[in-house]
Amino acid sequence: MTELASMTDEELLRQSIREILAGFPPREAGLLLNNMYAGGAIADRPSMLAVWNEELSPEQAELDLHLTGEGIRDHSARADQLARLVSGINDATKAIVRDKLGLRSLNRNLLVEGVAPGSVHVVLRADAPIEASGTEPMRDVDASSPDSVALRTVARVFTVASSDEPSVSGDLRSMPARARAALRRAVVTVSKANWEIDGEIRQRTYGADPVRLSRRGAVELLHQLAAHNYTTETNPRPNGMVRD
Repeated sequence: MTELASMTDEELLRQSIREILAGFPPREAGLLLNNMYAGGAIADRPSMLAVWNEELSPEQAELDLHLTGEGIRDHSARADQLARLVSGINDATKAIVRDKLGLRSLNRNLLVEGVAPGSVHVVLRADAPIEASGTEPMRDVDASSPDSVALRTVARVFTVASSDEPSVSGDLRSMPARARAALRRAVVTVSKANWEIDGEIRQRTYGADPVRLSRRGAVELLHQLAAHNYTTETNPRPNGMVRD
């Protein structure tokens, strides 16, 4: 009792979540956690919400994007533009993972967790860690996959480019050329479609972080991609021009 009395609300919440997950079947645990979330007004307490996200976010990174702006009509987006955005993020992530693991090919992709209205809501999730061969996911391994690391990198680039200090040179320099090209394809789509993107990236132990790609951020990111050349590893274009 003395030990509990000395614990902060955040520590008590973390302990309670872990005890529920360990002590109850998934369905019962879900009901108990739902009641805890509502009864504890967790959404209204940032420090408690941070603990909640750290403990209960998906094991692998999940990028939750909310598209708004002039290019969204009646909670709908053009299928071809949405496909280019998703494929650009997917291909950039794959290229980063392939480069990190030293693989010539990688037959795996991000998983689309859901596409939903409001305005347009897209959720992309990284797959589980992979075996040394780079072919099969290891489902029972509690570790962050290279895909999660790569997806977090893409999300960070979007967000920093849309900030008041939009320097993403370090991340872009570290990306292989194919990742930069795929990233550019996604950003060109956002720019041409007149979208604004807000959302978050969440992952167990990391919690949830906001993600943003504004129209101004898209223009800035295209400029920086041109400066670092999105087609070759070296020799950036001297004039910094962006070609479609």
